[in-house]
Amino acid sequence: RLSDRVSMFRVFCRDKNGSIMRKWNSGGVDEKDRLPSLIRVELALRDLKGQTHTFYCLVRPAQDWME
Repeated sequence: RLSDRVSMFRVFCRDKNGSIMRKWNSGGVDEKDRLPSLIRVELALRDLKGQTHTFYCLVRPAQDWME
């Protein structure tokens, strides 16, 4: 199974000021009703030879997400 080969999974969020955070709480005081300006998702997988390969993607929320 692919899930057995996952060795790392991380999510980073960037706010509108460019600060990088590991946690984001849209219901909290600091980020109330806001989404991060950018989200980076990282995933590391081990192949059948035991080598680790890291993948990442960057995503931005749609402009009308909270409207």
